Amino acid sequence: MAHGIRTWLVAIHLLVLAIPLVRAGEPLRDRRAFAEAMNKIKEGMPEAEVIALVGQPDDVSTDKDWGGSLGHVQRILRYGASGHLKAATLGQIWIDDDHRVRNVFGRGTPPPEGLFTEPELRRLLEALNELPGLNGSHYNPRPVIRAVNLLQPLGKEKSLAAIDEFLRVSFQFTEHNAREGLFLVLRTLFEVPSVRTVFP
Repeated sequence: MAHGIRTWLVAIHLLVLAIPLVRAGEPLRDRRAFAEAMNKIKEGMPEAEVIALVGQPDDVSTDKDWGGSLGHVQRILRYGASGHLKAATLGQIWIDDDHRVRNVFGRGTPPPEGLFTEPELRRLLEALNELPGLNGSHYNPRPVIRAVNLLQPLGKEKSLAAIDEFLRVSFQFTEHNAREGLFLVLRTLFEVPSVRTVFP
């Protein structure tokens, strides 16, 4: 009996280990086509219609992942995520208790074609997603330094395009308050004009 249980546990363990390898080999979604599909999603749309439009999510988070702060949101369908609670680099859809869309993050227009490769853009979005908020008691500057080091060599146009894309696809209150953390990235990347009408 114990041998049979052990065999099942080993099989389950191997299956779990295999899942990320299978997902890693999947082709990346086309960002522009995915954004066009996201633009068709409206609040109140049934979840089944959402899945028909944009496919199965790469990750799903629930109220438990957010410490019970989601209210009447049953789950969040997260697209373009490389793992559980990793950056949803394509967007996310909040599903309420009635299995209908409550919020959509990822509508709009992605950067122009040819400006980034998809792996390059995902790397940037994942770095921006890790930015800490400004009021944390355990503030860590490393994610800010990493984001600046990735963006600075790209120049102004590409840096701002990556930041715009992050704002397009991300929920305004990410786990680390990353949008708030963008403030220091922008202050580090760009010089503020020395005129009194500009906020320092």
